[in-house]
Amino acid sequence: MSSANDWATAIQVADKLLRGGARAVPQDEPTLLIQRIASNPILCGGPIEYFSKDIPPWCPKTPEEDKLLPIDDLYGYYDPKTRTIVIFVNRIDQDASIFGAEADELLEIVRIHEHAHAVVHLGSRADDIHKHLFSFDGSNKTAWLPFLDDRTSWFVGFPTDLHEFLAQALTYAAILELSAPQRREKLRRVFDSLEAKQPPHYQLSALVKQCAARADWPLVLYAARGAVDVYREQDFSLSAGLRALVCSVSESGAEGDVT
Repeated sequence: MSSANDWATAIQVADKLLRGGARAVPQDEPTLLIQRIASNPILCGGPIEYFSKDIPPWCPKTPEEDKLLPIDDLYGYYDPKTRTIVIFVNRIDQDASIFGAEADELLEIVRIHEHAHAVVHLGSRADDIHKHLFSFDGSNKTAWLPFLDDRTSWFVGFPTDLHEFLAQALTYAAILELSAPQRREKLRRVFDSLEAKQPPHYQLSALVKQCAARADWPLVLYAARGAVDVYREQDFSLSAGLRALVCSVSESGAEGDVT
């Protein structure tokens, strides 16, 4: 064997000794998983992700809210203005058992949820990538600032209930696409338990859950961002429209009232 082959073999052995040879499946990493599910890669930079040891307080305003454990208040959040994700790992460690979860399982769901917000904000539909990259500025390089200004203006003005619908539906779709069957089923159960402790606008209908993994997510996000639109009846609701679009294509051909 050559010295190069000896070195390569030694690297492999050292990695097994140091890390046990265990590897997370790359496509299951939340930063990659959610971009793949949405078919919306992030090209413009971000999000930057931080783990925080802070334990944010929960100050419910009503007896009904006292029963809730909101994801984006207690476990993490996405800030579109700074393009950052913050995950509260100590709070996740503290509360995981409430949902029948190990801390790493709740952590994974929260990370997927927050990265879903980032993809809704920053993702580019695959057939728009060249259009965005060919948007030049005075420096003769791709001009991302107009894209970011436009997307951030849209994102901060988009209704909260629709933000959470998209994030939760994308999160559920991502969980159903995890490569390990046992992990997939366990996280699905944890998601359902966590969802039961969320405000109503975080909760998905059974039909949306049935269709989420097979939805045309590039089209759903395109429509949500207003990049494509059609005539609307006077009684049209964007909330109901997006739910109908998520459920309009499924492997089983399921259709129904999504309002």
